[in-house]
Amino acid sequence: MGRVRNITGLWLLAVITPLSAQVPVKGYQTLESISESVRLFVEANVDNSAGETVVSVGELDRRLRLSQCDVPLQAEFANTTRKLGNVTVAVRCSEGTKPWSLMVQARIQHYLEVVVAARPMARGEQFAQGDLKLERIDVLRLNGGYYAAVGEMEGMALKRPVKAGSVLQSSMLSPVVVVRRGERVTIRAHSHSVEVRMQGEAMQAGAVGEVIQVKNISSKQIVDAEVSAPGVVSVRI
Repeated sequence: MGRVRNITGLWLLAVITPLSAQVPVKGYQTLESISESVRLFVEANVDNSAGETVVSVGELDRRLRLSQCDVPLQAEFANTTRKLGNVTVAVRCSEGTKPWSLMVQARIQHYLEVVVAARPMARGEQFAQGDLKLERIDVLRLNGGYYAAVGEMEGMALKRPVKAGSVLQSSMLSPVVVVRRGERVTIRAHSHSVEVRMQGEAMQAGAVGEVIQVKNISSKQIVDAEVSAPGVVSVRI
């Protein structure tokens, strides 16, 4: 279950007087109640199923004098379906002798734990224990996808160098080649009850799970086989 936090006014200019310093004026809506309405509305309308959502509500001009609303304030996103980053929320008081409306700025940040490089790594490096870690990242920074578990990187190598802290994406990785072209390999020909092993020569390079062409040394027959381990390919019979 995701978590929601709020940081009121964190991202606006510090010269604005904090809402906590506002002295309530009889007959007027407090700025704290307006901000709280915005926060509750946004939190109720974002996806909190995974990760952590942080809602920041912009500070309001302390000179505002809006009539006290006799009913709960109404709020809705203003002309947007985007629920991430900077958003505008329309707050309304539709009851009473002096109805009013106000546009309030808010910011929605969603954080997920994703796999990043724990150290600088070179092109072609394979991942060993301690090379990767999970780090809390704002999803707005995840432009090219991400991995959510270190185990997803097994059998992969880097296509290019990366810096420590880099978010690892599929475009940066390629399967580790465990069979080279021209290499002698063991061909496992198997069914549900029988397995026969013979020697072969790889006609192509391949990673685990890839299908390559292999020549049987004895029969000279070329077959399609799946790479199952370094120096081993499998064929179903």
